[in-house]
Amino acid sequence: MYTPDQFSGAMKSQRSNTASRLRGQCAVLFGPSVKDSDLHYSNPQLRNEKFRDRIGWVDNGEGSGTFSNLDVEILHKDYSGSFDLKTAFLNPILMRVYVAIIRGPTSAKELMNGFPSHPRTDTMAQKHGIRHTTPGAIASAVILSRWALSSDNFLQRVGNNTGIHYANDFDMYLRILMTGLRQRKKSILNVFREWDRVIFPNSNSGLAAQGQEISSGLRMAMEMLEADEEEV
Repeated sequence: MYTPDQFSGAMKSQRSNTASRLRGQCAVLFGPSVKDSDLHYSNPQLRNEKFRDRIGWVDNGEGSGTFSNLDVEILHKDYSGSFDLKTAFLNPILMRVYVAIIRGPTSAKELMNGFPSHPRTDTMAQKHGIRHTTPGAIASAVILSRWALSSDNFLQRVGNNTGIHYANDFDMYLRILMTGLRQRKKSILNVFREWDRVIFPNSNSGLAAQGQEISSGLRMAMEMLEADEEEV
């Protein structure tokens, strides 16, 4: 959905939509495992107490801790307690969050019940002709999911309560996904195939379609990204 350079602008323009679609629909998007009183979602302190372990909190054993950007339960399917490339980016919650953004919360609920839908209303998917999964889509879904369950009131570069570096983490997830695509790594290709299978089952334009090579334009862009200088 976004490139790293667009992240700040996207956060500003979609704060209200994100709040209404994600925190207003948490029981739908995040499923039975977080289905509790709405108070948990509206109160930052209660969100912190109930959900921080799911979004990367690591306790140092001395009454404090910090948030990891990889050892994150909500990032994984069947989380084992630490980052695992084989299950990373495959949590169904991430897919529902993405569907809620591009098609609306009702479609996300139907997806949870195993029935992907395509509303006739004017959705982001229709406006932008979204027909397959992209690295930015997955990275955005991870960030939005972590933020929705966090104690942070607004989506910004660094969480005002958690200190989570959302912009930096987005950049890191994006780099992992794009590098995996460029190098045709099995685990990352599987992520894109699974997302397309669930969200775009009728699409034949997926970036990791079986036997499909990355286009020369996309390959060049990823090579340029990999060679780009890092800002200190």
